[in-house]
Amino acid sequence: MPETPPAVVREPDVYLISHQTVVTPELDRFLANEGFQWDYSDRLPWPAELVVESAGRLCYLSFGTGRSDLTAYVNNILSSRHGSVLEHAVWGFIFTGISRSLTHELVRHRAGMAYSQLSQRYVDESRARFVMPPAIQGHPDEEAIWFKEVAEDLANYMARVERMMAWPEFQAIPSRTERRKMVREAARSNLPNATETMIFATGNARAWRNIIELRVSGHAEAEIRRLQYKVAQALLGEAPHIFGDYEFVALADGTFEAHTENVKV
Repeated sequence: MPETPPAVVREPDVYLISHQTVVTPELDRFLANEGFQWDYSDRLPWPAELVVESAGRLCYLSFGTGRSDLTAYVNNILSSRHGSVLEHAVWGFIFTGISRSLTHELVRHRAGMAYSQLSQRYVDESRARFVMPPAIQGHPDEEAIWFKEVAEDLANYMARVERMMAWPEFQAIPSRTERRKMVREAARSNLPNATETMIFATGNARAWRNIIELRVSGHAEAEIRRLQYKVAQALLGEAPHIFGDYEFVALADGTFEAHTENVKV
């Protein structure tokens, strides 16, 4: 067993790292050069939505004409499923307190998404934390069994690293960094899917809507449902018109399910 018991994580953390900005002098220059008059000042609190609306209006050269209300404009985009313009609005998050089981699910969403994940080859996992599955939480006997199992997995990982670092073929490698990478590459096979990882995930509004609809669902894995609900709440604060059509219904396990009439925009 490790000298210090491994730490257990029960909830994911979501960090909004990057979001949309609008270069208003350039937008103004475009409008002036093309002879349009469009007062978008009330859109400035929601730059992502201003970007989406600008893209949509370009398609029909409707700057300053047609629907003047932002809510009505975005609702029309959603209801007409003009989803391509949503791809211009982008947000990036760091997720921690999540398991590798979760990221195996998350990275299946490829269209409109980009990922950068912690490397178990380069990072020493001897102090790894482990994410307890939501279904186990609140059951003391099962929690104790699960904790014993992941502690043993971590001990096996550390023991394998120590043994292999002493092997002559690895000792002969001049670069200590390269030796460690090769040893951890083998030893990580002892770590369970519950091992905590971190991932930077960037996606556009259309991609995030797709993930919300598929993962903030009673049919989705409980851990990813909890994570994506937090993401949905962050995006709702960033772009209330783009994401405000979702209704979140409480489920029996304390998580939520997302419902909208505007599916697959």
